[in-house]
Amino acid sequence: MAGINVTECLKVFRKVVDKGSFSAAARDLGLSPAWAAKSVSRLEAHLDVTLLIRTTRNLRLTDAGQKCYRSAETIIDELAVLHEELQERSTALSGTIRISVPNIIALHNFGKLASSFQLKHADVKLDIVVGDRFVDVVQDEFDLALRIASSLSDSALIARKLADIPRVLCASPAYLESHDKIERAEDLEKHRLIVHSVLHTQHVWEFTGDADTHRYSPRPAMQINNSFTIKSVILAGGGIGFVPRPIVEDEIASGQILEIKSLRDSQPLQLFVVRPPNKHLPKRVRIFIDYLISAYRNSDE
Repeated sequence: MAGINVTECLKVFRKVVDKGSFSAAARDLGLSPAWAAKSVSRLEAHLDVTLLIRTTRNLRLTDAGQKCYRSAETIIDELAVLHEELQERSTALSGTIRISVPNIIALHNFGKLASSFQLKHADVKLDIVVGDRFVDVVQDEFDLALRIASSLSDSALIARKLADIPRVLCASPAYLESHDKIERAEDLEKHRLIVHSVLHTQHVWEFTGDADTHRYSPRPAMQINNSFTIKSVILAGGGIGFVPRPIVEDEIASGQILEIKSLRDSQPLQLFVVRPPNKHLPKRVRIFIDYLISAYRNSDE
């Protein structure tokens, strides 16, 4: 077929398969659904095969379509690698880095880190998406994501640990003055406990005492999926919470919140940076990851 841009048609075809529909692929590519469908039809005519079985509800790859999809991945990725390698001949970084960042990190220090990076690399655009949902890094087309977890489950993603995030058991001075003293984990039975429903999915708190590690299963008076909301309840005297230290550091320093030091966190959360397992990592992403590793390492010194 004369006039067909095979590479562009392959890109559309790959996106249609990844997204599962012409309309979703068209939105991502800035095309009309009709043009996306036409591109795939032109590719089928050019190759003289049927790539997709179209029904009213879904799309299904034919055997030829599966082979074409695998080849499309290779061709498009290798073209991207070539483009990146040619761009890297320039000393200046450019392009966009799409990043998923959890609320705790975004509201604590990520704005400062991002601004500092852009002062050095003004031509790099940072597309930062804030939220506590674990995004699908590959499917949602992120270059990297920051994740807070006790540990990462097995994944094809490539991960680097950035830092430990200790948690503190804490309450307001007014709450502690009007309730029984806490010396052991068992003493928590007499208190109003506020539990993070995501970071404590098994509802287990682990503390280090004078000699042993204690596992305690709290019976929550309140269950919340956001650490900042837990902090606001603590500040209002609503109970005791076990929360990441970074979000209560200022309040502990000012005396608005008191740390219950008799029960210390025995298993800090960990902050990871994860990225897709690309054969070639764009220079701007590689430099940004190195920058994060250095920034968090220096913050601990």
